[in-house]
Amino acid sequence: MASAHESPLQKGLIVWFGFLALAFAFSARAALGLVMPVWEAELGWSRGFVSGAGAMALIVMAMVAPFAGRLVDKKGPRSTLALGLAAISLGCTLVATTGNRAVFLIGFGVIAALGFGIVATHVVATAIARSFDRHRGLATGAATSGATGGQFLIVPMIATLLTFASWRWSFAGIAVACALLIPCILLFMSAPAKSPAPSDDAP
Repeated sequence: MASAHESPLQKGLIVWFGFLALAFAFSARAALGLVMPVWEAELGWSRGFVSGAGAMALIVMAMVAPFAGRLVDKKGPRSTLALGLAAISLGCTLVATTGNRAVFLIGFGVIAALGFGIVATHVVATAIARSFDRHRGLATGAATSGATGGQFLIVPMIATLLTFASWRWSFAGIAVACALLIPCILLFMSAPAKSPAPSDDAP
């Protein structure tokens, strides 16, 4: 059931923050392909190694997705999205500050991948379903379009940082953006309603 105490403005912000969360998560994954030639030239990392890290991330995401769904059921989308964004921010921070293969694998293929699996369309869709009774399909479509359309906004920014600064700033930018989105989600998304305690007279 949708939350009755959320204003239209708050509901609109929930859609927007869901859009941004997916845009940041999917753009971080897309950045791997943009930065791959730079890593090959600067760090000597082969395309096979970087692609393997991407495949590792996909495996972790697939394993995490059911647990993310369970976490939404227990803690609600607010806490779940905040946790996922924190993981992406930490993982991208590690990638931005290292040139070590092992640290990169841990940062992107494990920690960030945990975040990618948590900040997923089914989590955002649940947040929308809990906030909207009317126009739920429209709101869900708008929020989850961040997974695809959001990349048209974020990936060019990453490419610009890559061109005029460095690949480190590209991942640092994603890390900062995810970190800044966390308090917005915690502030504007409602906490899950507590179930009423059973009555002593109940059979």
